[in-house]
Amino acid sequence: MTSVQAATASVGFSPTRHFSYETAAAEFELPERWLRRHIKSLPHREFGRYIRFSVADMLDISAKFAAQTSDNESTPDTTATGAVPDIQPSSQTRARKS
Repeated sequence: MTSVQAATASVGFSPTRHFSYETAAAEFELPERWLRRHIKSLPHREFGRYIRFSVADMLDISAKFAAQTSDNESTPDTTATGAVPDIQPSSQTRARKS
């Protein structure tokens, strides 16, 4: 069983099911407009003038935009009160518009 088949079985979708913009946006809890604006960078299927997203496309989109965390990222130290330590301003300055 492939990862797509396993994932589709776990969420109850048929691997051959295709989603419209409206349905895909609802599944991702995103505005439909966002999908339309980013369609060139998203995996999708074109049926003539119609755009559809397969289950595999949906999984790829979800994986592409998943929040990535690494063990190397530093987390801010917190004090006993849970407050973030003082933030110091940058030493670099920008020229102000007159």
